[in-house]
This record gives sequence, structure tokens and C-alpha cells, in this order.
Amino acid sequence: MLNIIAYNHAYHFTHFSEKTNTKTARPEELSFWKKIKIVFSGIENPKPKNDAQPLGNYETIFLKKNNGQQLETWKTNAANAKGTVILFHGYTGKKSDLIEVAIGFNQLNYNTLLVDFEGTGGSSGASTSVGFGEADDVLAVVNYLAKNKKTNSEEIILYGVSMGAVAVLRAMSLDQNKVDKIIIECPFGSLLKTIKNRFEIMGVPAFPAAHLLVFWGGVQNGYSGFSHNAINYAHKIKTPTLIMYGGKDKRADKESIVEIYEALKTPVNQKKILPFKNAQHQLFYNYDKTKWVDAVNLFLGSNN
Repeated sequence: MLNIIAYNHAYHFTHFSEKTNTKTARPEELSFWKKIKIVFSGIENPKPKNDAQPLGNYETIFLKKNNGQQLETWKTNAANAKGTVILFHGYTGKKSDLIEVAIGFNQLNYNTLLVDFEGTGGSSGASTSVGFGEADDVLAVVNYLAKNKKTNSEEIILYGVSMGAVAVLRAMSLDQNKVDKIIIECPFGSLLKTIKNRFEIMGVPAFPAAHLLVFWGGVQNGYSGFSHNAINYAHKIKTPTLIMYGGKDKRADKESIVEIYEALKTPVNQKKILPFKNAQHQLFYNYDKTKWVDAVNLFLGSNN
């Protein structure tokens, strides 16, 4: 019975429905009886849809992946751009979530490319592997941008939040040669740990449910969920990296993020970890714009 329930949960967790627009509320917002219902039925997980567009002129670019799926991206331009920042959203997110963040990068004189991961927004498909397969999306967009740079001096910078941050880390553990800098917010340490955290938030014992969920989720999506570990990915990365995290984040805990930071093979003077003391699992640009801009500006070496 536990395996049947876990299999059902894993499917709902990694496969989006195109038949409903109703999304299950965050665990903190659920009543006791709704939590009990979800334990048996699984979550409602509609395919994320973009609910806004960039202001002003922007270009929609479609990229074809080797597996036949198509990614939808938005390109925004900055005056006297020094390079391009590629933005990757979190779990059940979409690229329109990052429009304000893109504006922040534009004001620092960087073009931006906002990406819908496969299965979300305007991209084809209707499933997610919670950052594992999304690493292929990261590499596909990086390769496209590298081929279309106007000059060799143009920087390619990756920005990812939550699941997007983990996708960036996995992608860079596979190939980091074309990327100049990485900026990530609230990455989870491992898939198992973040699933455990979700069960604990709901007040449900994490063992053995979290382990079964990770196992069946991996089976359904063609990889080992237990090996999906951002700390292990970080061991292979030498690219300059800025990591930001929330001091009150219950999903991506401080201990795991510090482990990611310490695992990075980046020279000490080229990596930075920055806490937002009272922030939770959220976009830090929206939480404290001034602190975010100052930190990113310093990391990128901007003179603005």
C-alpha cells in the first residue's frame, strides 16, 4: 500500500496536468484534513503557465533539443551589454516569475534570456525531473548562446533559483567551459533531503515515505533519485559562483547550502555565499532589492 501511494505521489509530483488550473496550496497553508487527503491522493499539479510578459521590446526564441522537445525563451536587451544572463526558474515555476529579476540584470548592463524548462510555460512537454533532466535544458541554452555571441569578450552568466539552481549545478558539473560566472539562489542539497523537508513541513514522518517517493520518482523519470545531489555536483565546479540563501528557508536548509559552497572547487576569492537572514524560500531580488543588487553588482565586477 505504501508503494502504491508513493508511486502515485511521485507521478503527481513530476507530471503536470493540462486538465486543471487548480494547484495544491503550500504545505504551511493546508488544514489538517487537507494534508491527510493529499497523503493518499497526491498533489494537484497543473502545468505552469506564464502570466506576464517583459515590458518593452523583447524577442521570443524557440530552441529545439536533441530529444525533439522545444524550449521557449525570452530575450531582453540592455544598453552597452557586457554579456547575457540566462535565467532558470524553480519547481512549478515559469520564466515570467523572473521578469523583475531580469530587469535587475538589465539595469546592470546585461542582456537576459529567460527560459521555460521543458514541461513548463511555453515549452513543450508536461513533466519535470526536479532539476536532473533540466540540466540538459541549461546546456542546450548555453550552447545556443555560445554559438551566437557577437564577440568572444561577451560573458555568459547563469542564474538559477531553487530547482533551477540545482539544474545549473548539475549542468556545470557536466560542462562548464562556456560559462563565465554562476549565480544561484536557495539550491537544495539533495533530492532526498528536500523531499524529507517537505514531509516535515506537513507534519508527516519522512521515513519511509520520502525514500519511496524518491525511488519511484527516479524510476518514472529514468534516473536514480538518490544520486541527484547538488553537493556532489559542486565538487566538479571551478567557475566563479555566488550562492544566496534564506536564513528561515525550510526547503533548502542552510547546512546543505554551506556544504555546496564548501564543495565548490572554485578558488576561495572567486566564490561567495550570502545569507538573507530573515528570508524564506523566495526570490531575494523581491525580498531585498538593494542588498541583492549590491551583491550581484560586486560579484559581476560591474562599475555601475
